Amino acid sequence: MSRKNIMVLIILLTSSIGLLSCESIIDLPDPVKFEEKIVLNGNLVLGSSNVLIRLDVATAIEENFDSLSTALSGAIVILKYDSTELTLAETTPGKYEYSDNSFRITPGKSYTIEASYNDLTTISATTIVPYPIKIIEMSPIINSGDSLTYIPASDTAQFLDPYLFSFKVKSTVDGEFPSIIRLVNRALEPSKETMITEDNELKAFLFKWNGIGDDSDEDINRRIHTRNRIIFNSVDPDAEYKMGWIYYTFYGWQSFEVYALDRAYYNYHIRNIEDAPTDPNYLPESNVIGGYGLLFSSYRVKIDFFLKRP
Repeated sequence: MSRKNIMVLIILLTSSIGLLSCESIIDLPDPVKFEEKIVLNGNLVLGSSNVLIRLDVATAIEENFDSLSTALSGAIVILKYDSTELTLAETTPGKYEYSDNSFRITPGKSYTIEASYNDLTTISATTIVPYPIKIIEMSPIINSGDSLTYIPASDTAQFLDPYLFSFKVKSTVDGEFPSIIRLVNRALEPSKETMITEDNELKAFLFKWNGIGDDSDEDINRRIHTRNRIIFNSVDPDAEYKMGWIYYTFYGWQSFEVYALDRAYYNYHIRNIEDAPTDPNYLPESNVIGGYGLLFSSYRVKIDFFLKRP
């Protein structure tokens, strides 16, 4: 989640529906009562000596707002772990940071952020840092700096076939597989000139470009800005993953990343992973007590490679 995310409460109202000329009344859910609360967003990265979080004030949807107007400046922010308490300093409006070369975020450890500001309810959020992961059984083996040749999707292509390489993910500590992992492929040089166009046109339109065409400069710019990063989430510790053709949208340098994410991240996103929520008043399962947002922790494995034209 971006640290610049702004928490807003959206109230969706549905109308009664007449069915087969009979009057049918659907009970509306109770509207969510807006409360001005602190919004916390932050990611503690395993092994890092830096803690950076973002604080905002929840804003009613009918109000005009931007990331500057919602930024919460002047809060007191404390990081707690073991018997230690560290104060985060505000570096820019809404951004609070702690950095010390002698400090390291440690796997398996619990960290809590507390934030308070004037009359707003004091908030707290806790994350338990996941253990490191490693990539195993990669075929073919890819190292940073290597080059791969793209394999276009033909008329008979499947969702993840053809693929460039396959692999599995394993925790470095037995029995400590993360609650959720995230696969990301980022095209680092997206442009009209590097856009992949050799795939079956219909399959690429549906599965790779999500219905975004290429008939105008506006469409191409949408592809560049919205499809330069392809993401897949998994909770299966035994899965074999195939980096199929749908992961690649532009030629040139790619950043292949695998993230281990904590239980708080899993709880926040699981409803979207399993099935789209249908409750108009649904809010994600936040671990921020007294407020909104998400504090989570992560570990990343990263390989940069060059994707060549076929």
